[in-house]
Amino acid sequence: MDDADRADSRIEDMIADGIARVKRREERQLPSIGVCHWCESPVTAGRVFCSKECHDDYEHERQRRKDMGL
Repeated sequence: MDDADRADSRIEDMIADGIARVKRREERQLPSIGVCHWCESPVTAGRVFCSKECHDDYEHERQRRKDMGL
């Protein structure tokens, strides 16, 4: 592994960390209500979604509504 490979790996890690931080911040904006905000399945204390799939579906719908101006 040369310097360019290490730099690419570091950049990819930094991007992934940034994306994860944004997702956590967005998730914190929703209150924990004891059920998943997407499918209404029970969730453990402090959680907002029951799975990554529900989180992704919620975000997709949120973005769709934003794009439509709703």
